[in-house]
Amino acid sequence: MAALDVLIPTFGRPAALAVTLTCLAGQSYPAMRVVASDQSEEAHLVEARGEVNAVRRLLELRGHQTEIHHHLPRRGVAENRSFLLSQTRAPRVLFLDDDLLLDSDVVARLSAALDEERCGFVGSAVIGLSYLHDIRPHEQGIEFWEGPVVPETVLPGSPAWERYRLHNAANIHHVARRLGISRAGGRKYKVAWVGG
Repeated sequence: MAALDVLIPTFGRPAALAVTLTCLAGQSYPAMRVVASDQSEEAHLVEARGEVNAVRRLLELRGHQTEIHHHLPRRGVAENRSFLLSQTRAPRVLFLDDDLLLDSDVVARLSAALDEERCGFVGSAVIGLSYLHDIRPHEQGIEFWEGPVVPETVLPGSPAWERYRLHNAANIHHVARRLGISRAGGRKYKVAWVGG
């Protein structure tokens, strides 16, 4: 059994899904199980596409199991994520959107962070590459964990809630560049939420 299930909700975007699956095929993480839940109205829209099947074969060649479920009726992404969660077998899960590009070590870094901090949740901010030239200093407030990660309550309207702005556009990229933080020397920071 794989130590990690990667869960991907998708709807009508087989080409985008194929790109994300390709990034998973290039991960340095050992065997994982990749499960997609397609809510396209057309039955097997994703499963029938050559680009998706080619990458599924590559994933399986590299020791990663793949499954695609056609899950209807559509009741929104939250319900689709709940369905995916009901399909898990591994002790760890990673939710991914169906249109992400991933550095080759993202999954391994997330897993290492869970081990290091002995916590139940870690995330990696999505960087909107189309916003690389849109610098927003007013949205770049960051609070690093100094010491071990501990549970905290984040409520709407609280100062901690305002952390969500850090994950807009390419803010986290700009903060990392400004502070000289490399991928290899990543820092753990406090979040309000992590999407993607």
